[in-house]
Amino acid sequence: MTYRNTILATAILFLALATGLLTAPGVFATTFGLEPLSGTAVMARRAGILMIGLAGLAYAVRDLPSGATRKTVIQTFAVVFIAFIILGLIDLIRGTAGAGIFVAILPETVFAALFLRLWFKTG
Repeated sequence: MTYRNTILATAILFLALATGLLTAPGVFATTFGLEPLSGTAVMARRAGILMIGLAGLAYAVRDLPSGATRKTVIQTFAVVFIAFIILGLIDLIRGTAGAGIFVAILPETVFAALFLRLWFKTG
């Protein structure tokens, strides 16, 4: 997949996550095996706002030419997705999240692989 397609898919992913986190925070909590408490909803909605920012950022850099800035964007998104995977696995192992966390880990793994491929392709 090209840089442009990967970054556009990333923008769509983050926008979808933002929409879900802002409109149905309890669904995310339940999916991950958490109690849908008011504190969980507050944090989910706040995370939704961050997702809007990431979606906007990804969209804004969709046409970056090859070079140092584009490589930094690729590396940053690779690290973000890898960190999400690690955090999800830690939460699963510690028992703070249920098996539903794989709903997040699986697409995170796909996006991490896409960005790692771009990273190593750009040298």
